[in-house]
Formats: sequence, C-alpha cells, structure tokens
Amino acid sequence: VRPAGAGGAVLHQLYLDHHPALTLPSLGAIARETQARFALLGTIVVHRCGAVGPGEPIVLAAAAAAHRRAAFQAVDHAMD
Repeated sequence: VRPAGAGGAVLHQLYLDHHPALTLPSLGAIARETQARFALLGTIVVHRCGAVGPGEPIVLAAAAAAHRRAAFQAVDHAMD
C-alpha cells in the first residue's frame, strides 16, 4: 500500500474486502496452474484482506523449484 492516494491525498489505511467463495478458489487455481506450468515443487499465493496500512504488503507469491530461474518466472507469472 502506497502512502499517498490519488491527487497526493494522504492514505492512512486501505480496507480490502473479498468474497471467500470466489476469492479462495481463484487463488487456488492460480497456484495450481503456476505449479503445473513451471514444474514447481510447491507454490503458494496469499492475498490479504481487511485493514492494510501504508507500506504493508498485500500479496505473497512464493515458489519452490529445482532451479531458481523457474521459481522467479513462476512468481512473476502468478503476480500477473
């Protein structure tokens, strides 16, 4: 989360809401597709919800692979 909003307005907090019945299957599908596409040993994608302050992370995408290039490419793919 960036500390300034549109037009330079100060941002104190962002509230991220989601619908679990839609969000969780979508994140699972992203993780499964990424793991299959890049032949990963493991993968995880987490998107925060609730109150998030400036400078706090919102998304975690991690990949385990036999070769680091595949892991880097997989994480880049999952984030897109």
